[in-house]
Amino acid sequence: MATSSVSKGCFVFKPSAKKKKKTLDLESYFTDGCEDARSSELRFELCQDLWDQIKTETEILQDELNRKVLDSLLEFTKKCSSIRHHSDWTSQMRASEIPTAALILGVNVTDHDMTFQSLSELLQTSVTPHVVSVQAKECGALKHLMKKVLERLMDTVVAVVDDDDDEIRELHLNCLEKNVWEAEEYQSAVNLLKMLAKDELISLLQKCAEILQPIRSTQMKSACVQLEELLSKFQQLDAPATDQSTASEENFTSPVKNLPKKTDLFQLQKTLLESRRSRKKSPFEALRNEALDFIDTLVKSHLSPPESQPLYEVCYYSSSAAVRRHLNATPRTSIQAALSSPYHYLQNESLKSDDGTVSNSAPDICIAYKLHLECGRLINLYDWLEAYST
Repeated sequence: MATSSVSKGCFVFKPSAKKKKKTLDLESYFTDGCEDARSSELRFELCQDLWDQIKTETEILQDELNRKVLDSLLEFTKKCSSIRHHSDWTSQMRASEIPTAALILGVNVTDHDMTFQSLSELLQTSVTPHVVSVQAKECGALKHLMKKVLERLMDTVVAVVDDDDDEIRELHLNCLEKNVWEAEEYQSAVNLLKMLAKDELISLLQKCAEILQPIRSTQMKSACVQLEELLSKFQQLDAPATDQSTASEENFTSPVKNLPKKTDLFQLQKTLLESRRSRKKSPFEALRNEALDFIDTLVKSHLSPPESQPLYEVCYYSSSAAVRRHLNATPRTSIQAALSSPYHYLQNESLKSDDGTVSNSAPDICIAYKLHLECGRLINLYDWLEAYST
């Protein structure tokens, strides 16, 4: 029997040691391969000195530019704050404006935060300690911006109640758009107030007095005094309440006793309605109606929409189209529209007229412009005077 022998093995060979790669420094890179090593070293030293000098000069120039920018901003801020103390008309008009300066930095500048921090510290030490720096991510909404500013100015936490703010804003918008006392919500609120008990009504009036107390207006002070008088009248109702109630019960006779024995439903309803109208009001009901009438008068006198006030367009507008119409950028077109149709800008009902005619109450310059368009160069003074007389 033939046999075969197979030998298998694994042989490990130790690798030869590799030479460590030599790392060259900056000077060696500059002089490697050059025939004159001394000259190469001198060129490298000269290049290094020039580079250090350029870097130093650049840093000095950048510091000088930053210093000039900060000094100009500081001077601008000091000038704006000093104008407020002057009494001339120009200074007073500028004092009502918000001074604004823009500092534009490069995109590749990495130390934006350090620049603004230096500016804030410079303003705090030189102009006023009341300086606040906010980031762009903190200015997403005006409410959050004001919250951050107040917190950093007063060094305290400012609580923001969203529900109250939304309700007040909705009420403010309703007052701007229309007469709020003509709305169904206002009428339903008044009807609910008429159904309140004395304690609930007194607590609401006390809250109204607390809200009006810090206001320094003369009208609000007089309204607050009237509220205090109404509250004192409500408190005076407690003592003689029992005597008045018994007297009213004695004077009140039931309308059912005066009805005949046989009556229909219509007669009964009519009798009950008449008795309700003829029933004398209690002192609390009379005083409650007086308080509600006072609040209604206060609302109508102070919460009227701006469009009901004269010359409201100076400070308020409700549509951009109205502003665009009044602030037309083409003077010639605006002048022609004003002369041919003065109602377009004055919005006076007496100036309304048909196309091609001018109202008798229009300004004299509008009538003269109309005659000029009709007659051209052949203008007769007698015709002008006749036109003015008619």
